[in-house]
Amino acid sequence: MLEARPSHPPGRQASIAADEPLPTPLPAGEPPPKLSHSLLGITHATDVTAKYDVSGPVLGRGAFATTRVCVERASGARYACKTVYKQRLEGLSQEWADVRREVQVMHHLGDHPNIARLVEAFEDEGSVHMVVDLCSGGGLLDRVMARGRFPEREAAALVRSLLRAVAYAHDLGCTHRDIKLDNLLLADDSGSADSLRLIDWGLSTFVRPGAKLKGLCGTSFYIAPEVVSGAYDERADVWSVGVVAYVLLSGAPPFSGGRTKAILRRIVDDGVPDMGRDPWPSVSDAAKDAVRQMMTYQAKRRPTAAEMLSHEWLRDDGGGGAPFSPDAAAAAAAAAAAEGAEPEVLRRMRSFSAMDWLPRHAALVLAGCLPHDETRGLHELFGGMDCAGSGSIGAEELRAALGLRGAKLAAAEAEELVAAADADGDGRLSAEEFVAATLPLGLLESESRLAFDHLDQDADGCISPNDLRRALPSAASLGDRLLSEVISPARSDGSRGPLDFVCFRGLLRAPSRGGGLMRFGSDDGGATTPLSSDSGGAGGGAARGGGCCSSSDALSDGLPN
Repeated sequence: MLEARPSHPPGRQASIAADEPLPTPLPAGEPPPKLSHSLLGITHATDVTAKYDVSGPVLGRGAFATTRVCVERASGARYACKTVYKQRLEGLSQEWADVRREVQVMHHLGDHPNIARLVEAFEDEGSVHMVVDLCSGGGLLDRVMARGRFPEREAAALVRSLLRAVAYAHDLGCTHRDIKLDNLLLADDSGSADSLRLIDWGLSTFVRPGAKLKGLCGTSFYIAPEVVSGAYDERADVWSVGVVAYVLLSGAPPFSGGRTKAILRRIVDDGVPDMGRDPWPSVSDAAKDAVRQMMTYQAKRRPTAAEMLSHEWLRDDGGGGAPFSPDAAAAAAAAAAAEGAEPEVLRRMRSFSAMDWLPRHAALVLAGCLPHDETRGLHELFGGMDCAGSGSIGAEELRAALGLRGAKLAAAEAEELVAAADADGDGRLSAEEFVAATLPLGLLESESRLAFDHLDQDADGCISPNDLRRALPSAASLGDRLLSEVISPARSDGSRGPLDFVCFRGLLRAPSRGGGLMRFGSDDGGATTPLSSDSGGAGGGAARGGGCCSSSDALSDGLPN
C-alpha cells in the first residue's frame, strides 16, 4: 500500500497558524488601497470578496496556503480558492517567487481539459487568492489508498490523460516538477480519465529547448535521477508520470522505505523499477514496457510525453500490444504529424491567421495591455525562438523553432503566419506581435472588456470608425465605408447597428467565419469585395446576445494587417 507523504518537499516546512483570517472586503465607493509589497507585481489591491464568497469549507491546507470552496456571487458557480498568506513567506525569497511563477504558469497554460484552470487571481495586503476550477471528485491518491491498484485499462486511460496535460505544458515551455498522485484530482465523481486534473504548479517553471534546470525539488518518491544529480529538463516530468503509472498498476511505489535521503539514494544508485514481485507477473508486457520507458534512467534516452502518447499500451487504452521502442515512437510521431497533429503554438498561430480583421486587432491590443504575469509564458516562448536576441523573429526563425517542437512547416505557410500578425509591416514578428498571435482564444474572450475599452476611444459605449483610426495605426488611413463594414454587425432584419460591447464580445467568441487567411494587400480604403454573398455566412461566427447577429461578411481586400 502506498504511504502518504507530505505534499511539500524538504526545506519548505512552515508553521501553520491556527488562525487563518478570511479576506476583508475593501471599503465600498473608495479607490483600492495601494499595496505596500505586491507578490503579483500589481500596485493596488484587488477584492476577491466583491466577486466571490470565499467562506466555504476548507479543502486542504499547506505550509503557506489554505484552499476553500468559493462561490461566484453573480452565477452561484462553485470554484476552489487557494489563499496564500504573504506573512508566512516573509524572508523566503524562493517561495515568494514560486507563488508568482505559479500564477504566471497557470495564466500561460490557459484552458486544457486535464489541467485545473486558473479562473483569476486577486491580491490584497495580506494574501494572494487564486480562484481555480473545483475538483469535486477527490484525489487520485485517496482512490489508490482505498483500492490498492487499478485495472490496466483504467490505469492506461488515467496515464494517457496525464501525459496529454504534460505534453501540452511542455509544448508551451513549462515543466511541472512535482507530478505525483497528491497533485492529481478528479473533476467529478465519475472517476473517468477525462475528469483527471493536474494541479499545484507551485514548483513549475519555464524552460527553453535545450536548456537545463538545476536545484532539487519535487517529492522523493517521484523524483527523477537527474534531478537528484543536479541538471535536468522537462523529461524529469515523464519519469514522475512513470512512477504514477507504476503505483496505479501495483499499489506501491517503485522506491520506498526509510528517510528521504535513503529514497533518493536508491533512485540514483539503482533507478530500475522492480517488476519481479506481485502483482507484476500478472501485468501485461505492454504495460510494463510503458512504465520502463517512462522510467528510463538516462534522460536523453527517455521518450518525451508526446512520444509516450504513441505507445501501444496507451494508444490501445491498456489493451496490450507490441513493445515500445524509440524507432516505433518516431514512426508513430510521424504518423501523428501526417494525421494533422500540431504543436500548440502552431495551432494558435493558425487560428489567429484565420481570424477576421477586428478580432485580430483586438488580440494585438490585448498583447500590449495585459499584465506581464498573464503573458510572461508567451514572452518566454518568444525569447526561446529569438536566438539572435534581436527582439524580433522572421519566418525562417519561426519555422526552425516550430521544427524543434515536431512541426514540419512549409516556408510559404511560415511567411503567411508572420504576415498575419505583422502589424507594423516590417516582415518580422516583435514580441508583442507574437504574443497576440499565440494568445489562447479563451483569454481573448475573457479579457474582451479590456480590448473594447481601448478601442472605444471616445468612451461612448460603441466602437466607431473614428475610434479605430485613433486606436490603431493601421486603420489611420482607412475610409469610413471600409471601417463600417468591419465594425457594424448585420442584424437579422438586414439593418446595421453600432458595435457595442455585447456584439464585440460575441465577435471574439467566434473570431473567424471560416474565410481562412485573409490577405489584406492595400491600404487605400477602397470599395469592399465580399468574401461571401451570404451575410449569414456558411461558417457564420454569430455574435451571441444583444440582438446582434454575425458581423458583416463584406470584409475587404483593402484592409491591411
